[in-house]
Amino acid sequence: TLVHVVMGRTGDHQAHINPAAELPLKQTSRVKVRLQGNYLTLSINGKEEARLNGFDGYSYPPVDNVTVWVGDQFYQSANAWLLGLNYTILRDESPVPTPAPLPKSTMMFSKPRATSKGYRLTKRFNTTGN
Repeated sequence: TLVHVVMGRTGDHQAHINPAAELPLKQTSRVKVRLQGNYLTLSINGKEEARLNGFDGYSYPPVDNVTVWVGDQFYQSANAWLLGLNYTILRDESPVPTPAPLPKSTMMFSKPRATSKGYRLTKRFNTTGN
């Protein structure tokens, strides 16, 4: 199963990464997508598989009430389960070596909603951290 990650930015609303590695079939995989500073990174089962730069100064500004999509109308969906999604707004300070409490913006979801355009999470997020 292939992974296709899109994170739009000013000047390139379809900025994306397509890692060479496929998700193994019939087993659970942990997929992590992270936008921090200049880089969008994709890790699969703890190994960084793809990185895209060019976000520093070009990321969309923080806004409230955004939709997070986990599939769309342009690609055939995988026969897979989404066991959970953790959406967290990163803190401005450098990461600390010990686990810190999750910010109040952290949300956990397990059931995306099917729409005519694809699959989206039923909860909207505030990227301002409120």
